[in-house]
Amino acid sequence: MQTTTLASEGPSLLSGLVKQNVDQFFEKYDAYIKAQAQHRFNKKNSMAKSETYDLDVDDLTQTLRLNCWLALRQRPIENPRAYISRAAHNETVTLARQYKPCQSLPLDDDGEFFQGRVNKTFNTQAPDPAEIVERNEDECCLLEAAIEAILKLPQTQRYAMLSSMKERVENPQDLHRLCRRHNIDLDAIQWPEKPTEVQRMRASLSVARKNKDMQNLRSFLVRSLKNSTN
Repeated sequence: MQTTTLASEGPSLLSGLVKQNVDQFFEKYDAYIKAQAQHRFNKKNSMAKSETYDLDVDDLTQTLRLNCWLALRQRPIENPRAYISRAAHNETVTLARQYKPCQSLPLDDDGEFFQGRVNKTFNTQAPDPAEIVERNEDECCLLEAAIEAILKLPQTQRYAMLSSMKERVENPQDLHRLCRRHNIDLDAIQWPEKPTEVQRMRASLSVARKNKDMQNLRSFLVRSLKNSTN
């Protein structure tokens, strides 16, 4: 009799456990889902428009929630943060490939559509928005790896490396965001004014750059500088 009762209650018990796991998942990781949506659909994204930014971020957040909910109905998510991050990346690339930037039609002096010959040359080889997203993702990954490597350095070398990065990175917002994540006050880090202290700082910077873990940082800086000149 007991076996029959458990068997009959099995589906409802299983459904209850799934719902409990889903509720616990979103209670713990919903803030991370929102943060990933904001990060992936950020202001430097070629799709981002100030007038629709909040709506776009909310749409991406809802899509990520649905993605996680569907996955949790099948099986537990072993590494939630990695799963959410990858899902956010994939959704952003998909949105970028669907995005088609529009060229504004020329107007005449009266504000009407210009009917004559248009001398403006339209760029037929505009960069793929998805490639821009991919490049930004690569740069963020390199920057994060560089920050983690810098944190392993002695204090003076760490200060010197952060001072150098602060002056050279193309997107300081990403650097500030990662530093805040590691409880680093980047605004308080700057080159000293006294020549003797500057010389000492440059010596520490030279030693730090010879560290094997700084390869990621050099790669990031080279790429960032190349992009800024293109």
